[in-house]
This record gives sequence, structure tokens and C-alpha cells, in this order.
Amino acid sequence: MPYRRSCRKEVSKGVNFCPCCGAVLSEAAKDSSRSETGFGWLSDWRVQRHWLARLVAYVIDSVLVGVFSMILFFFLSLPILLEGFFEWLNYWSALFRLTSFLGLIYVLHFTLMEGAYGYTFGKRIMDLEVVIEDSRPISLARAFLRNLSKIFWVFLLLDVVLGFASKGDPRQGFTDHVAGTTAVERWNRR
Repeated sequence: MPYRRSCRKEVSKGVNFCPCCGAVLSEAAKDSSRSETGFGWLSDWRVQRHWLARLVAYVIDSVLVGVFSMILFFFLSLPILLEGFFEWLNYWSALFRLTSFLGLIYVLHFTLMEGAYGYTFGKRIMDLEVVIEDSRPISLARAFLRNLSKIFWVFLLLDVVLGFASKGDPRQGFTDHVAGTTAVERWNRR
């Protein structure tokens, strides 16, 4: 959703009045809110709070995915453990060096949770929900597209930076722009 520049309040498409101050919105005012990049919104406390909530949600999900991955790796390496303890330690460390395997688990976790429920465990705790820009639930394909950058942490960082460099909603990462999705505060939608 676009933002009104003077109030820094969300403006739904087709709305003629600002939900914050009640001012009449011209088409130029609606379009000007879409033309500013996300870097221009970094001083807004609402945008800062939104990205902080997303960061905390990501950390919560990372801990959960990490615990799940450790359990999964343990059971995958159990046959090697039966052969010998030192071989098992070598296998265990080799599995943890496979960042692409962990990245795949991340992408699967985020895609399946957001595609099925609209949120992950971390987003649920932080009261965030992923929706299509017109507030409808997202599909599995859109969830996969928006989470593809989680395969490797550098791509995730680039996703956030490129999202801020893009024009439009400052709550979107680059893959959110591509997928047409955004994470919104659930209490803000009611």
C-alpha cells in the first residue's frame, strides 16, 4: 500500500481521504507517495518498528530452524555414529558447513509456513502477516518467490537493501516488490 507523504500514513487504493488527517487526496498526492524510495522513510518510527519486528521474527524463526536442523542432522548422521564416533564428528561438521543445505531448509520453512498460514512462528509472535499488496492471503508460489533470498544470508541482506532502494512501500524487501507481497501488522488491518 502507498503512504501519504505528509502524515506518513497508509493510503489504500481508491481512497479519497487520508485516514490520519482526513485531507482530500488528489491523484498527484497518491502518486507522490509511491515515488519515494524506502531510504526516505528510514527516519519514520513506524517503518523502524516494522523492520525491527521483522528482524525479531526472523531471529525467532532462525532459532527454531536451527534446532530443527540440528535434530535432522543428528538423525541423518546416526548410521555413521554407529560406525564410529570420530567419523561421526567429521560428518557432523561437514553437514554444518553446507550453508546451501541450511538455506534450503530456511526457504522451505518460510515458504510452507507463509504459503499455508500467511505467517511463520516468529511472525505470529510479532503479530505480522504476509499478504498480497491488496491484503489478500498469499499463494505458495508467491511465498516461494518472496523467500528465495533466504537461501544465503548475503542474498537476504541484498534483498533488504534493494527493497529500500526501490520506490514504493518501505515495508517491502526487493523480493516482496517482485512477488507483490508485504508483511503487515495484523492488528493494523482490523
